[in-house]
Amino acid sequence: LTGLREYRLKYCGMGNRADNEIKNVIVEITRNAISKGKSVSIEKLDMSKVMINENNKKIRTILGRFDYGRFSSAMESSCYRRWAVLEIVNPAYTVMIAKGKYSERKKLSSTQAAAYVVARLGQGYIDKFDGKSTKIQRKKTA
Repeated sequence: LTGLREYRLKYCGMGNRADNEIKNVIVEITRNAISKGKSVSIEKLDMSKVMINENNKKIRTILGRFDYGRFSSAMESSCYRRWAVLEIVNPAYTVMIAKGKYSERKKLSSTQAAAYVVARLGQGYIDKFDGKSTKIQRKKTA
């Protein structure tokens, strides 16, 4: 973990301001990764299945505003232009692994811990979820 930074986007939608804002944030992320000698890791998300099955109107609105296709294509382009390595990882169980292993131990929010798990997966580390609990198993000492 080299540092925490949260990027809040002011604009949403398909306008030029939103597009420019996303691209500027991505350039900053890419430059930061290059300066620290790290690769950029993102999740491969498929929102279409979630949008079809989701009945909650609030969640559908939030998911509809998130333009993953534009984000991922801009990230690929930025990494390609700057010779940065882009790792695309499977998002399965990242939130559960993050909550069980890293949220409490590293004092991270669930979102930050999930980003940490995605970065670890991109670097080749293996974090497993046992499917029963998200707690860290500790040995009892006598």
